[in-house]
Amino acid sequence: MSNETLKVQDLDFTEEALRILPVVMKSYRKNNNMINMRDKKEILLKVNHMVKAIDKHADYDQELLEKRLEYDMSIFIDDKERVIQGKSSKKKKPWLNEEISNIKWHFWERYETYLEQVKKMPSLVISSLDSSTNRVLDMMGNPKGEDFKDVFGVVSGKVQVGKTTHYTGLVCKSVDAGAKLVIVLGGHDEGLRTQTQKRIDEGFLGEYVLEEQYSDQGSICVLGDTYNLPTVHSLTGKEYQEDFNRILSDTNIKVGGDTILLVVKKNDSILKNVLSWLKRNAKTDSETGQLYIDDVPAVILDDECDFYTANTGKNNEVKAINGNVRKIMKLFRKNAYIGYTATPYANVFAKKETDEQNLEEFGLSLFPKDFIVNMPTPTNYYGPSKIFGLESDDELGLEHKDSLPIIRRVTDTEDIIPSPHKINLEINELPNSLREAIQMFILVCCVRKARKQEKSHNSMLVHVSRFKDVQCDVADLIDDELRNIKNALKDQDDPIYEIFKELYFSDIVNTTKETVEMVRDKKITGTSWYDVKEMLLEEVQIIEVRTVNSKRREYLNYDDYSENGLNVIAVGGDLLSRGLTLEGLSISYLLRGTSAGDTLVQMGRFFGYKDGFIDLCRLYTTEDLVNAYIHMAKIEEEMKQEFAIMNARGKTPQEYGLKVRTHPEGLHVTSPNKKRNSTELTVNFSGKLAAHTFMYKNKEIIANNYMMFEKWIDSLGAPDSKRTLQWGGISADKVVELIMSFINHPYSVNTHPEALSSYIEQQVNLGRLTNWTVQIMSSSQKKIKIKLGGEGVTKYRVFHNIAGHKVGMVIRKDASPTNPTYFQIEKAHLISKRHESMDMEVYYPEHYTQALNEYREHMRENKNSDPTKIYYPAGPFVRYNRPDKAGFLMIYIIDPAYVVPGECKPIVSYAISFPETETAESVKYLANDTYLANLYDEK
Repeated sequence: MSNETLKVQDLDFTEEALRILPVVMKSYRKNNNMINMRDKKEILLKVNHMVKAIDKHADYDQELLEKRLEYDMSIFIDDKERVIQGKSSKKKKPWLNEEISNIKWHFWERYETYLEQVKKMPSLVISSLDSSTNRVLDMMGNPKGEDFKDVFGVVSGKVQVGKTTHYTGLVCKSVDAGAKLVIVLGGHDEGLRTQTQKRIDEGFLGEYVLEEQYSDQGSICVLGDTYNLPTVHSLTGKEYQEDFNRILSDTNIKVGGDTILLVVKKNDSILKNVLSWLKRNAKTDSETGQLYIDDVPAVILDDECDFYTANTGKNNEVKAINGNVRKIMKLFRKNAYIGYTATPYANVFAKKETDEQNLEEFGLSLFPKDFIVNMPTPTNYYGPSKIFGLESDDELGLEHKDSLPIIRRVTDTEDIIPSPHKINLEINELPNSLREAIQMFILVCCVRKARKQEKSHNSMLVHVSRFKDVQCDVADLIDDELRNIKNALKDQDDPIYEIFKELYFSDIVNTTKETVEMVRDKKITGTSWYDVKEMLLEEVQIIEVRTVNSKRREYLNYDDYSENGLNVIAVGGDLLSRGLTLEGLSISYLLRGTSAGDTLVQMGRFFGYKDGFIDLCRLYTTEDLVNAYIHMAKIEEEMKQEFAIMNARGKTPQEYGLKVRTHPEGLHVTSPNKKRNSTELTVNFSGKLAAHTFMYKNKEIIANNYMMFEKWIDSLGAPDSKRTLQWGGISADKVVELIMSFINHPYSVNTHPEALSSYIEQQVNLGRLTNWTVQIMSSSQKKIKIKLGGEGVTKYRVFHNIAGHKVGMVIRKDASPTNPTYFQIEKAHLISKRHESMDMEVYYPEHYTQALNEYREHMRENKNSDPTKIYYPAGPFVRYNRPDKAGFLMIYIIDPAYVVPGECKPIVSYAISFPETETAESVKYLANDTYLANLYDEK
């Protein structure tokens, strides 16, 4: 038998078929970017021909191949990529289409094959990555061209959506296109940096070390692989403390020849080392005396760019990390800075540098003046709205989404791990909920193995405190708990087996059944209790506990367990909340709270891709945190919609930054810097709905507001329509009179009287908001169905006479029924369907039709909705099309019977729909620091 025959016989033809499949699929994706059922048969037939060409007697698992293809076909892009470009970027001539055939895509093609063959990434996701990175590279400019200078952009993607995959692809393409220096800012901690270095080595360089050169000045690691890649010198390594140290900064390594790669952490001394080395490569401009490096295209990619890099200095102070990055950028005459983050709020808050001294010393700010890209999201990604669900919101045009049945409310921790707690908290036992979470993790490891996912990593996250000593104590107690379980499992008659059996049947079996009905994941398969039971002792033996903080530095070395997977319980705080990827994360135990939205989102390491095991994932957390995540899911959807509208209307990053920065609910997006006694907040109501959603329960205040309103509405005279109780042609002065007379609860931040009145007066002076419509949102429906105590009941609506008008009072549920002082409208839903466009239907029908058509087109394009079944526009489209003179004040009379016990006057609330105005200026007002501290858990 020949050696060639032996080689063919040694092949695993199933693996060979799975390797060939994505290659065949790629040609179909490139033809029409989608695969249909007709293509399916052709693809399977082609794969079969190619396998049989290797060996006509080849036998392979055709059923497995078909399932893999069906799974790939089930993935599509849920959120399309959108871009907001700056004026300078729009003026740039697109270059990539003309040059794409002339560039040798060495690194990208190797990376693309790696994603197909090793990572088994769905073909459409790779195709989308290819298009998205091309788009970014095109906007950056040609590294060999003249317009590759002072480029600043941000790529925004959801937590764990694949930003590292995206910027690794961009590294590959940038170097293929001509970049000679790539600096990746890989986190603020050495563990994060080494993780990033490993991912870059793996994806960009292939991890094949051809040569390691040593000299007195340090070492250069020269990498490449069998694809005959061009030489790249990686001056940093993937081992601990292989960052860019002082020895390397003194080397004679020159920039401008072979490509050089640095993966460095965001550390003042490290960045100064880089700066020192680069300055030794620089020339001096004879006219200005400034140092510069010419003809060396440099790319800086900043992972988690809103953390550590964003400048948080007061007044004109420039923080160290921000300043060093800017100084590095300033050295190069060909340069691009691209930041990556899930929460770009701090970046769009960055001001354009105007101080001449700062400009001369540090160069331009890192504000993304050229572009902000919203990364596309595949349907197999699980983010906030999928996990926590969404309530339908007609004002925002949001459709209802059920939450996945994987959330477990924790209620037994306050006596053991109170929130908040002090740094010296002593913990002597674990809460029962954490014990259950550990048991669930052991079961998950067993079930995944039974599903033939035995080579996959399995991770559990425990985040209960920001204090390192507390984290260490919790880790030690978890270690003890695991040891006790191991010992108990050695006895087949121990009651521990019944505990696991009960948890398996009551939780895993039922949850899997529910989840399978909600998600399209063909990789989820059933398992047997007997198979799981046999694995318990074996699996618990190999689970490790790691304390991931700067005190113990027990990092997550997944690469060392690539053969059989790492089963790990990671206990920590900030390091688990920023940038760190926990492979195969299934169980999350999260107690630590914050109301700052960006921190909440970053703490959500449980978001991401869960192919084949989303049904096994569990989030153990408090009701408060669940509600906070639900709120952030809504904010995220609103920001996404705002981004889509601004993208469609050709807005700039500066305009988007203003939108985010001055959002009336901006307090919930990111924590503000504080002054001693109060914080000056800036808001802009352009294109916003200002809704009054917090009210006093004090009957005297309720009565005062009611009597004031009755007198005010009486002063308007007869309504234009008695049926709709609508008054047109009302002056701005009259509206301001109501706002300033109204007793507003301080928690209702977006109806702050001074802020609202200042904004309206400012707009009136510019000739806007001069023509108002006022409407009492009364309902004539006599019976109404509501939920009380979790059950649906039918109630009769109460009608009330106000200033001679019969008004059907609305019912709004109290989200804080136990609070004796204030009433918070549940989910902040004050207005109802169609309300915000009711004035436009009557007084501005052309604007109403335009808003409706735009919304129909948006829903058709993004949600695949039938436009003929959309009967009224969502709020943002109403406000973007509202005439700039037209404000709309909606009055709500709330039935107090469901809010305040005993006899009480009706509760008056209101909402204002403001038109989008391009030139609107912001207004400022003061907010009490005690309130802000409560919002942001900064005690």
